[in-house]
Amino acid sequence: MARSPQKTFNNFMQTNLNAIQTEIIPKQVYKELPVDSNKIVNELLFQIQLQKELNDEILDALSVVCSEELLMGALELVDNGTIMCVIAQPSNRHLFQVQNFSRTRKARTFYLCLDNFCCCSTFAVQVLTKQSLFCKHILGARISHNLGKCSIRTINDPSFSVYIEELTTKNYNKK
Repeated sequence: MARSPQKTFNNFMQTNLNAIQTEIIPKQVYKELPVDSNKIVNELLFQIQLQKELNDEILDALSVVCSEELLMGALELVDNGTIMCVIAQPSNRHLFQVQNFSRTRKARTFYLCLDNFCCCSTFAVQVLTKQSLFCKHILGARISHNLGKCSIRTINDPSFSVYIEELTTKNYNKK
């Protein structure tokens, strides 16, 4: 008999909650969300990074914390290989460039994602109003990065701000 996602999630968290190593989401941004949600997601992302795989147990646990639509959207981005981590050297500043293909508009859009920011409308409407922890671009970028699946592009520090400007200008000029 298969275990329910809630039971799997509870077992996983009882076993692993003490292993949280870093706080990915700043508390000042998500003060009103349950603290456990932040800890749970951070621990799950940390487990993905340690194991370099996304197993059924972690997927079940993520499905309890994130909406199915959010999780499926993030996993689709990971599977499509449309996430690139751009790292500036020597400062090691980084961002994620997430390419999203809109079936309705038949157009490609590039989203700029920092650790706790995305330029998509979902971030502005749902994340900043505390209806969701993430948009699919941030969750996809974090999963992809922790799995070692995102492509890496290294640029020099002076080019980093130019790259950000070009990426944001490209998106705003399309509209």
